[in-house]
Amino acid sequence: MKLCHILLSSALAREHYDGDKVFRLKIDSQEKLELFKSLAGYLDVWKEPRNFEDFGDVRVSKKELDRFEVLLKSKKIQSEIFIDNVEEMVEQTFQDVAAGFNDFYDFNYEQYHRFEDYQEWQAQFAEINSDLIEIENLGISFEGRALNAMKIGNGSQHIVMHGGTHAREWISPITMVNFAKQLVDEFRAGGRNAKYLNDITWHIVLNMNPDGYEYTFTDSRMWRKTRSTNNTPSNCIGVDPNRNWDSCWQCPGASSNPCNEAYYGPGAFSEPETKAASDHLKSISNVRGYVDVHAYGQYWMYPYGYKIAHSQSNLKLNTISMDAAIAIALVHRKQFKYGTINDVIYQASGSSADWAYDQANVPCSFALELRDQGQFGFLLPANQIKPVAEEMWAGLTIMADAVIAGTCNRK
Repeated sequence: MKLCHILLSSALAREHYDGDKVFRLKIDSQEKLELFKSLAGYLDVWKEPRNFEDFGDVRVSKKELDRFEVLLKSKKIQSEIFIDNVEEMVEQTFQDVAAGFNDFYDFNYEQYHRFEDYQEWQAQFAEINSDLIEIENLGISFEGRALNAMKIGNGSQHIVMHGGTHAREWISPITMVNFAKQLVDEFRAGGRNAKYLNDITWHIVLNMNPDGYEYTFTDSRMWRKTRSTNNTPSNCIGVDPNRNWDSCWQCPGASSNPCNEAYYGPGAFSEPETKAASDHLKSISNVRGYVDVHAYGQYWMYPYGYKIAHSQSNLKLNTISMDAAIAIALVHRKQFKYGTINDVIYQASGSSADWAYDQANVPCSFALELRDQGQFGFLLPANQIKPVAEEMWAGLTIMADAVIAGTCNRK
């Protein structure tokens, strides 16, 4: 009954996407690449093309369809429809949301959950495993929600993980949950994987952007940014939290337009969420690894994003990434492309992975994009939560092995 009420309330209040479509566009010239970039002003870009030999995904509303198709024809842009009716998939994702939290032992690890349900799960998880876990308070979000992390393990080496940076990427927070639980389960089992808590202490933020995440349930499933208002010099709300870090902030690879999905904000760390996360990361000694977990695309990336140049750790980071991609492929045959952020996807300034490497001196810093490659995009069905968790365990433990081996002791 409670779940039905949640779904009904969401259906009545939220934005609907009836007739919206997601197009994949083939970008085969510089002119078409520039044209695609201009679309961000009035369309919802899901995947930006890296160069004019790449492709881009864009959601087009029903009211813009005719104009958009005329544009494609006039510019001779090849396209295919990846999602024919966005609303149908949105409705399915809401069907994939679990009922409200009752008890830790009844928690469903193969469904999506609301922010407060994750918080209640986290609190009970920490209480049940108090010898291994404590909750670290990072601060509060713009709208007053808790920003916190689970500190898990007893190791002298530290790894920080951030989930839920972009609101609509629901697969990220549940993947953080599943990974944290498996760390503890493996430790309790006492086998070889107990090393991941004996030798490492993890700091796992389930949801970096709780205000935006909740907004995807109540108002707009496709929301990406934070929900701040007093920092935005226009009627448009929010800042891209992964363009707001003080790592070449305001450089190419982010937008000065407050209405753009990649808006970098009025200042570096203008968002309480990014400020709290950066302060927390810098307060921890011996941080050897950092991971920011996103979706979608199936990428395992590392610095730099804001420039073409490779870091001094490029060979090491490339080797870890390659090994992680191989380990992931062995689980369910999903292929992850690996390389620098700039090489793999696009130029991106003000990102957390670059800041962790440059400013927090974290030797092994990564940015991930989970499943899929566009069939569902941000609307990944719940039946893929478990296989994603299995893949990420394989990949993330490759990074953890590198930390344990001392590979990440220095840049």
